[in-house]
Amino acid sequence: MIFDIESNLQALKKDGVLVIENYLDGEMNSKIYNEIHPWLSQISFNSQISSSIIGNNQWIEHLGLCSFHALEVILHPNLINFAEQYFGEEVSLGSLQFQKKVFAEHSPIPMHRDYGKGIYFFIYLNTIDCSTGATRFVKKSHQIEMSEDSLRSGETGELYMDQNFMQLHQKNVIQASGGPGTMLIWDRKTAHDLPAFKNHGRELIMASLIPKSEDSQIKDHLLRHSFVHKLSAEQRAVIFSRQPSDKINSLMKLGSERSMLDEYKISKFKMFLYFLRFRLAQIIRK
Repeated sequence: MIFDIESNLQALKKDGVLVIENYLDGEMNSKIYNEIHPWLSQISFNSQISSSIIGNNQWIEHLGLCSFHALEVILHPNLINFAEQYFGEEVSLGSLQFQKKVFAEHSPIPMHRDYGKGIYFFIYLNTIDCSTGATRFVKKSHQIEMSEDSLRSGETGELYMDQNFMQLHQKNVIQASGGPGTMLIWDRKTAHDLPAFKNHGRELIMASLIPKSEDSQIKDHLLRHSFVHKLSAEQRAVIFSRQPSDKINSLMKLGSERSMLDEYKISKFKMFLYFLRFRLAQIIRK
């Protein structure tokens, strides 16, 4: 995992997005793949602890329960140092999830930017191209000042651009591509969308590092004790730096942590229908 902090730091500041093809070598990619896949068969229609089906995706919301190597990759000292230099302050682990596209997306996700501060890391475990779902980004859009009053807000706070935005910035659009192990790094203020695609099966680690000052974006994590024991003091500090607060959702109290179901306001009945559709598709695909 070769990562030049200085050159990548300058590139992210300039463009707001980096594509590092084949960041993970074949051996590391296989280790993570083999750790995650047994968990995909442990599936429920509303589980935070195993995996669940939401819409066209299968999620593992707390990846630190099943893949030590995914945890180790995201908390690599180079990436921590990189994020801290980018923000000029210490960072915390914002999210660490896994997503598998179990159905193609026939409707695109419109161009938008996410609220708050943070750096996202997308690591693809299989080849990424237009047929499997390749996110597009507008380079330099993280530097554009836009009034939130002029943007349409989504269910989870994302801010959608109007139809003229893409035409004005077409020359700066780039699309993710690369082989297994390709990593995308992007500022959450960078505008991005996901065009429709025809093939299911994309597998993706989704993680973020958040400035400590943005404590409302920092999550509590479910982690396997044996994994935590193997991490360095610096890595543990990035996970456990958050201070308990009545204003922040927490796992301090059983059941009080907000999940993606809460964020997207999805009922248990709808989750059950997603689950049944997925099971039917499994039978048909066999």
